[in-house]
Amino acid sequence: MGGAVESDTRRYRGSATVRRGVAVLPRGLSVLVSVWVSLAMAAASGSLPGRHLLAQDTISETHSDSTGDAPAAAIVDTIIIDNRDIFDEEQAKGNFFFRLANTLHINTRPYVIRREVLFKQGEPLDSLRLAETARNLRARRLFTQVTIDTVRQDDRLAAVIRTRDGWTTTPRISLSFASDGTVTAVLGVTDRNLLGTGNYGRAWWVKGVDRSGFVLQTALDRLGGSPMTLGGGVFLLSDGNAGNWATGVPYRAYPDQNAFMYDGEAADRRILQFRSTNIALDTTQYQRRAFTNRINGGIAPIANSREYLRVGGTAEVRNEIYILRQDTALAIPDTVTATIGGYVGYSRADFNLVRFVNGFGQEDVNLSRSLHLSVKVTPEAFGWESFGVGPRLDLSAGTRLGAGYARGWVVANALFNSAGLDSGRVVFGATVAARPSQESRHVTVLSVRGGMQDNPPPGGEFDLGFNVAPRGFPPHAFVGTRSLSGTLEHRWYAWDGIFNVINVGLAAFLDYGGAWYSGQPSRYGGNIGMGLRIGSGLSAGIGRTARIDVAYLFGDGVTGRTGSRWSFSLGPSFVF
Repeated sequence: MGGAVESDTRRYRGSATVRRGVAVLPRGLSVLVSVWVSLAMAAASGSLPGRHLLAQDTISETHSDSTGDAPAAAIVDTIIIDNRDIFDEEQAKGNFFFRLANTLHINTRPYVIRREVLFKQGEPLDSLRLAETARNLRARRLFTQVTIDTVRQDDRLAAVIRTRDGWTTTPRISLSFASDGTVTAVLGVTDRNLLGTGNYGRAWWVKGVDRSGFVLQTALDRLGGSPMTLGGGVFLLSDGNAGNWATGVPYRAYPDQNAFMYDGEAADRRILQFRSTNIALDTTQYQRRAFTNRINGGIAPIANSREYLRVGGTAEVRNEIYILRQDTALAIPDTVTATIGGYVGYSRADFNLVRFVNGFGQEDVNLSRSLHLSVKVTPEAFGWESFGVGPRLDLSAGTRLGAGYARGWVVANALFNSAGLDSGRVVFGATVAARPSQESRHVTVLSVRGGMQDNPPPGGEFDLGFNVAPRGFPPHAFVGTRSLSGTLEHRWYAWDGIFNVINVGLAAFLDYGGAWYSGQPSRYGGNIGMGLRIGSGLSAGIGRTARIDVAYLFGDGVTGRTGSRWSFSLGPSFVF
């Protein structure tokens, strides 16, 4: 959803959140031109040998506690880590580049894998913990395959964790463009597995839609073997600078019983606020200066691989100002404010391991039923004009539909004070994925999302177009505090391992949606088209694909903003 704050704060990871001022930089399509990147797109993956105890890796309230031929009371005598290189011996024998890749690649250290294991030697075998361990390892985005098997010898039971490394060191030469002339690009390098330690580093030069500059980021997990994480980023941009940081002990898995995190942000940069019409795009420029620090911590009275109940508190101190750049005399007052609050969250685990939905690789679809409630208070003594209360609701749930699934979510938050509603936001989304069978390479996805906001910060409005559906329209084609959009897309992941280098699929799609400000007439536009989906069996994580699309545009804003009803675009595929 354009305009929404995006962050990667999965419970498995403790990486620093990327603030909105950086999230607006497009991620772009990797157009890989060096031999390293060819290797990153190489050879379709094959299945690892062994008896796959958790092939489907599904957890629900009806999931059995017994697995395979091992009874529930069986004791795990030993844990074996079997991490494979990128290419197996047979693949490497006949290909110089594959052998070179294996030689230069540093395999993930065994201790990185062992730290994610949620079961121990000498404990009874628990299929739920085995399944969550596999999910946690996939969530690290280091491997192309993860399986956990059990092996019996005499009366001894061993748990064998098999993984295959993905190519995680990628020189990045990326390009996204559309037929209206919009071009974004990335030049740099990313490594998600520095020296096999599971740590993350990124150094990019980025040309975005509205700004360009350098991005440096890192995330160091489990420092010195401790539970702590440390991460941050520096963003040296053409319209100002920003940075963020985080450290602490996060929730990484359902059985975790406590967490404590400190994070912050500093910024002095331009913020753009757009107002789009059928014939023009008006822009208001602000200078945002901010320095924010927050802490939050919690405990889990209920914490196991089936469910958790977490309660905790949070506190924040914020110094923030928005200055109208056209007239520096007009500014939202520079204020130092603080908030305190608490939260309670419950989740019942339900995950489904699938392929051929968002890419060629494995992904864990989260169908868990989760409810999180929080409230913050803003006392006058903490710098606020009047006492306020800020509630927030996060709700999500999903269900299986044969080989497919459906899931939905809603997030609502507001701030109420003596004058009534000071600000608020409600956003929602729902996705239905239909698949003929678990083995099918076809998937049809319907995704609907929308929301409304009242008094958002400048630049926080919904923003649709370009790499946000409707994809055929230029950037900022639909902007406002009200939004509704949907995408219907059929994907056929047709061919694996063409020349042992690349995977290719086909797609047909229909996008329709729009955004507008309160008081404006609603504005909608759409596109219908076809395209290619290009990916790799060696991509770690979900194996997100690139897209090359041709679309026919219709609805509001076609002739005035685009100049043509036909659009060609190249960029990252949509993740549903």
